Amino acid sequence: MLHRKRGAHWTTLVVSFKFEGAIKMLMNKDILEEAGSSMCRVLKTTVLLQSMDDFASVNTVYEEAFGDHRPARACFAVLSLPAGALVEIEAIALEL
Repeated sequence: MLHRKRGAHWTTLVVSFKFEGAIKMLMNKDILEEAGSSMCRVLKTTVLLQSMDDFASVNTVYEEAFGDHRPARACFAVLSLPAGALVEIEAIALEL
């Protein structure tokens, strides 16, 4: 599930996934490029997890995806996510 909101010079993307195997899709640079941005232009992310037990796995993929770029990040455990998703990541990025 992908939701998009645009401002004058920024894009907010919210991506949710049901399956643990899909976590790498969360950090897929193509999603940002399609929205007119890139990984290096992400300013902040908010990560919602159904279980904090998944934090280490998400953190590993997150670090691989962003490399040396370290956008601000908040991470929270929530009771449930839409459509049975296990992870939701919102990214606020500058447009190219």
